[in-house]
Amino acid sequence: MDGTTTTLPHPHPDPFVMVLTNDETQPCPVDPAGVPAAGPAGLLSCVTAALAAGDVAEARARAERLGARLTAERGHDHPDTIGILTVHAWLALIDPATAWSAETLQLLLKVAERRFVADADPRTDTTRVIRNAHALWRHISVEDPETARETAAPLLALLQDDPRRTRDVLEWACAG
Repeated sequence: MDGTTTTLPHPHPDPFVMVLTNDETQPCPVDPAGVPAAGPAGLLSCVTAALAAGDVAEARARAERLGARLTAERGHDHPDTIGILTVHAWLALIDPATAWSAETLQLLLKVAERRFVADADPRTDTTRVIRNAHALWRHISVEDPETARETAAPLLALLQDDPRRTRDVLEWACAG
């Protein structure tokens, strides 16, 4: 990869598509074979190779490094940068070592905010990231109420189009 960026006059035909949640309480388990193809051909090959080998932690580390490289090369709000950040968050959710951690919640909130501000496509991915942040927040609210309190406001800012989940966070905050 030589770092050349091609701007298309239309959305890329292979956008990052993540299936992140199946309900409001559990991150959705995803079949590793379902990892999307990269926007630019081959972008995720190093990540998917580690995932195909069953090494989720290595895939996550590679996605993090690739995200840093894309941020430096293409910018903070470039679709590829946001896409690999989304992949990194998804990998953090499926990695047993990080799935239920406060760090993963912070990552999900960061990804959701970046996707929301950039109006990233597909919008369904943004919704899924937000819903996964809520699901993880619910778990953390039981295990680590202090972190739940610290992250409630950023989560509420992202839940503006989801009255049921907004009410859930507000009710928890008022009860505590």
